[in-house]
Amino acid sequence: MLQSECSSLWDFLNASGRLADRSFWGTDASVTLGDLLQASSLGGKLEELRGRSVLVAIADQLTAALALLELDGIARRMVLCPPDLRFEHLPAIT
Repeated sequence: MLQSECSSLWDFLNASGRLADRSFWGTDASVTLGDLLQASSLGGKLEELRGRSVLVAIADQLTAALALLELDGIARRMVLCPPDLRFEHLPAIT
């Protein structure tokens, strides 16, 4: 698959091959991209998010990266917010 044929970041990474050799690292954990072929960081709710706007406010960088990777090409729009976003600011964002 050519880069121009990739519709998402996941498509691009998957097309590059060797997913088991590539990892995302966090402070306390790591995840190989090959693991993501069989698992989801979104608890199996990915199809429920298809075509929707999704707000991502996650404190852990690894978890945020995994969520953004999975949502790319699925969500209509992603809004990445700092994890300490105050509830009263949500109306201005959405």
